[in-house]
This record gives sequence, structure tokens and C-alpha cells, in this order.
Amino acid sequence: YEQTLASLSGDAFQTEVSVRLGKFIDGFQTVPAYPQGDAGLDAISHYGEKAYCCYGLEHDEFKTPKQREKAIVKKFKGDLLKLFELNGENLTFSENKELSTILPKGKKIKHIELVCNWFNSHQVLGPILTAVQEYVGSSKCRYVEQDVTVRLIGPKQLANQYAVDELTIARVRQRTVVENV
Repeated sequence: YEQTLASLSGDAFQTEVSVRLGKFIDGFQTVPAYPQGDAGLDAISHYGEKAYCCYGLEHDEFKTPKQREKAIVKKFKGDLLKLFELNGENLTFSENKELSTILPKGKKIKHIELVCNWFNSHQVLGPILTAVQEYVGSSKCRYVEQDVTVRLIGPKQLANQYAVDELTIARVRQRTVVENV
């Protein structure tokens, strides 16, 4: 399961992760990206207090581990900037109007789960966690708690945390076959 999940990219990876998490987390809600964008969120749960951002990077686009690390950090920093309502260049306020239409009124994000199809290097952790500290210090924190926790997980962690059965393995294999046709 872990290897097959890691082989997926883009929307196929995000869809498989959403199916998996939706099976185990009551109240798991995907966030459609259309028509105005997903505001940096791919899904929420726990009445909006837990946020999920997915990244299924294209394997052939990033050939070396360093390139993958940079792509992962860049992608997730971009999502986090949106959640913290910051402009990436100078960390000034940049209103994210869509968050108010996604999160329940009066709720703030307490935990952010970053799910990626490649997590084979700890080198992504420092830059992402450091960015969160910087963003908390610069943000008005209208939608994210100041003591927000962030965790990055890959296919191995997802498989270990959410039990895998034969049906799950068959579904992800079928998705891989469809993606390769």
C-alpha cells in the first residue's frame, strides 16, 4: 500500500488520501477547489479545527531528493501562507476571503496535517516548522490559532496510522492502473 500510494501524484494522490482519511475520521470534509479556490485547504475535520493540505508531487518532474525537498517546502509554505493570510514576499496581511466561507463561524484551525506522497527526508521539517513560527508572528491569526500544531506525513505514516486492509490495497492499485492508462 505504501509504495503504491507513493506512486500516485496530483489529484489521484489527493483523492486517495481523502478516501482513506474519510474512512477513519468522522466529519472529514473535502474542500472543493472550484469555483473560487480552496483557500489553501484540501480538507477539514473536527468542525474546522483540523486542516489538511495534500501534495502529490510529480515523480518525473523532480529527479533528485533535493529537488523534491525544495518542491515540498515551497508547496506547503504556499498553503500555510494562505491559511495565515500572508503575502509571501514580505509577510504582510493578505485577506483570504474564502476561509470565512469554509470554516465554521468562530472556529480556528488548531492542527494542520501536511500529507505528501514523498517523505523520505527530514530536511523538509525545519524549513516548514520555521515558516510556521514566522507566520504566527506576522499573522493576525484570524483563522489559525497562535499555538497551532503542524505535522508532515507521507505514505508510510498514513499506512501506519490508518489500518490497511485488502480492499484498501485493491482500491489504490486500481487507481494506479487507471492513472497509467
